[in-house]
Amino acid sequence: MASPTISIIIASKDGADTLPPVFEKLTEVAASYDDIEFIFADNASTDKTPDLMQDFSKGRNATVVHEPRPGKSYALNTAMERANGSLLVFIDDDILPANGWLEAYRDAAAHNPDTGAFLGQIRPEFLASAPDWLVHLTNIGKCCGCTPLSLAEGPCPPRFAKGGNWAIRRTALEGLRFDEERTNLRAGVKPTGGQDTEMAHRLERKGAGVRFVPSALVHHQIQPQEMTKEFIFKRYQRLGRGAAAQGNRSFARNLLLPVEIPVLAIISGLGWLFGADRLAAVNMTRLAACLGRAEYILGRAGS
Repeated sequence: MASPTISIIIASKDGADTLPPVFEKLTEVAASYDDIEFIFADNASTDKTPDLMQDFSKGRNATVVHEPRPGKSYALNTAMERANGSLLVFIDDDILPANGWLEAYRDAAAHNPDTGAFLGQIRPEFLASAPDWLVHLTNIGKCCGCTPLSLAEGPCPPRFAKGGNWAIRRTALEGLRFDEERTNLRAGVKPTGGQDTEMAHRLERKGAGVRFVPSALVHHQIQPQEMTKEFIFKRYQRLGRGAAAQGNRSFARNLLLPVEIPVLAIISGLGWLFGADRLAAVNMTRLAACLGRAEYILGRAGS
């Protein structure tokens, strides 16, 4: 077996419902390459996730690590410590790689030696009938961890980094680790998230560069319970907390939150009332993110 040039990393907490089809796709990937390895990080799961990881790993160049501290950043950092590849490819436990996915990353890394991070395309795999407004949100990159259809191949802002499908050149890291404090998903009473975007911002600031590779395509399994307005609203509140934790909005902009919140609430409410569902949905996500920002800021001020 050749020394690995690519490490495929998955961190999962209680992913037993979505991992089986992921491993079906990765079986095809494993059969196509002899220079890859898999690193699976079980993040304090209470279901059959560790067993599924062990079963897939049998007879393959794969390692299963156990991170008892709940928090995606903890699990990713533990996995990275065990990875040997020169290119680290990250996907989530509900991601289905398309044909040519890994080859697209390999080609992008080979043809762009000065780029440190590569972002792949993410499209939804709805497991129930999706309303038009939800499809619209995914098409513009505002829901379900999807990338916008309008995003063109080439250099792109780090804000488009999605943890479900991206890759980092090992030499670009130079000791960087995923943030284990402010943006660590599932860590703490009020989870934030955004550790992947935060890492992409740090890579760009150190000159590593970020590039979008649409041919590195995956599909994201969207469960029926994830397709409701309530679920999406709560998710965007969490994303708002994560954005505030990263400090990527000026103090002056944050002062506008008391004005933005009621305005967005009115626009979204009227949109739903009069059948302008796409408009309502977009402003619903903005409202939730603003509420999340305000919640984080007020929580910090009171601590």
